[in-house]
Amino acid sequence: MAIKIQLKNSLVDIDLGGKVFEADVSDRNVDAFTIAVQEMELLKPKIEESKSEQEIFEILGEGFKKALGVLFEENPYEYILSKVGRVTALTDVLFDIKEGIYEEIGRSTKQRVAKFTTKPQDRKKKKK
Repeated sequence: MAIKIQLKNSLVDIDLGGKVFEADVSDRNVDAFTIAVQEMELLKPKIEESKSEQEIFEILGEGFKKALGVLFEENPYEYILSKVGRVTALTDVLFDIKEGIYEEIGRSTKQRVAKFTTKPQDRKKKKK
């Protein structure tokens, strides 16, 4: 007798301004992404020490690239930057991605929990 087990994939498609990127939303990657986003706060001292706007944009850009690179196999940094036009606007996009991922994780978790907590239907035929 063979047992077949279907394993769920942790890859989801995320549409970013008309282009779809594949993100790995495994627990490990989501944790690493959250940490990478939080680490962007640690860039403040570097930004304050910067002598030009160009340096600030480079520092922010590297932070965004790192955070996005955790989730996406194909890093969407350049694509997003071409759409929004400036590095500082990436903050909103980054938080939208984070929010969307948490929504997706919450929805799929609720579905899995519901699958195992719903009462089985009575399969006996009722006599009339």
